[in-house]
Amino acid sequence: MEVQLISPAATEKSTEALAIRGFLADCKPPELRPFPEWAESEIVMPSGPFEDHQFRLDRLPYSQLLLEELGKWQRHVITGPTQSGKSFHAFVLVIMYYLFERQEDVIVGIPNINMAGDKWLEGIKPVIEMSSYAHLLPQSGQGSKGGTKLTKITFANGRFLRFMSAGGNDKQSAGATARVLIVTETDGMDTVAESSQEGQTKIQQLEGRVRAFGDDAVKFFECNVSTESAFTWDEYQGGTASKIVHQCKACDAWVSPEREHLVGWEDAKDEIEAGELGRFTCPECGVFYSDEDRLEMNQGAMLVHKGQEVTPEGEIVGSLPRTNTLGFRWSAFQDLLYSTSMLSREEWVAANSEEPKVADIARLQQAWAMPAENPNVEKVPLNVEIVRGSDRRYAGRCSGLVMGDVPDNVDILTASIDCSKRELQWSVEDKVNRRIQVVEYGIFQTELPDVVGVETAVERAV
Repeated sequence: MEVQLISPAATEKSTEALAIRGFLADCKPPELRPFPEWAESEIVMPSGPFEDHQFRLDRLPYSQLLLEELGKWQRHVITGPTQSGKSFHAFVLVIMYYLFERQEDVIVGIPNINMAGDKWLEGIKPVIEMSSYAHLLPQSGQGSKGGTKLTKITFANGRFLRFMSAGGNDKQSAGATARVLIVTETDGMDTVAESSQEGQTKIQQLEGRVRAFGDDAVKFFECNVSTESAFTWDEYQGGTASKIVHQCKACDAWVSPEREHLVGWEDAKDEIEAGELGRFTCPECGVFYSDEDRLEMNQGAMLVHKGQEVTPEGEIVGSLPRTNTLGFRWSAFQDLLYSTSMLSREEWVAANSEEPKVADIARLQQAWAMPAENPNVEKVPLNVEIVRGSDRRYAGRCSGLVMGDVPDNVDILTASIDCSKRELQWSVEDKVNRRIQVVEYGIFQTELPDVVGVETAVERAV
């Protein structure tokens, strides 16, 4: 047997080479995992129906679509139904991803600094405690115990989480900076802060805290929708206005069922029957979906941005909208925590409550992530005096002619129809001395659009 001897010098060189390689490996920045992969690897659910279970994207398929988009845009405006995982996905997970995976400081904007303790103890800390990052929690100082007025929590990796309320004075706002801003409960903060000397809204003040990073700054805003003109809906519409679409099992069209497509519960005698009769229907062909259909459609869902569509073959066509803001929304159809039966029962209860209008707005905002009308917009109840122009408050707005009368000097009448799913709004107009007069107008209801399909219902009505 041949024995090969290794000199002490060679051993020393080998040890040095290993040490150098180890040093270089330590110097190399860690490879960042994509958001979805990171979440499934690191997150364990601290409470709820999946308590103590590893986070999985397929439980709520919208989460895969959402997490794939986070970080790709400079600004992110995210909304969805109440109790559907919105704060967990768009607030807690985003905070943890940037603090621990990307090793960055994070500023969190909240309406009132007194909310910081609840946000930390009830929302953020429990998820960290169940993750592999539990050892990074502070052992002393802010965040280590209780307390309400938290301002800055420093973790063992050296990164900090800083809570800031909207409305602090401009100089204090400018004194704290980071690249990442995450704001919760944004609606109501788009008003000018009383303390601002620069006329900034509370949201603008918070955004100013990442301004030093220029185009590298990244911002996240999550909130329930309130009204059409409030921050969340306005920014969602002005951004990508993205929607989740699903392929219909019957007609293969890519559709996004909304509140009007939950039918059958309206004529129920009681809440139980409403749950038995309620069904989602296809917006295109009117076919009814079972909960199994709904689950399957959600598992094959796709995200399309404003101006895009999906071909029958499942290819997204159309250019990305020219905006830096992702507007991401999901609705009750995508909220698989609630069965169709439960949604139908809740709709029936709201419609038959003592204050159906109030309950309807709550359902619209909380279950369907749709805004209510702005209460500050002028609403004029029409009456005979207004229509005929004899009401002095609206002088000049109406011609004063009786409906149906056409002036003698009119040669051309123009008829138009505004088509929508459930009704056709029509009008006949003329033009006299460059002034348009509505001669006649009305509304015609379409026939069973949820059963026969939208196109068929509109064609029959016309």
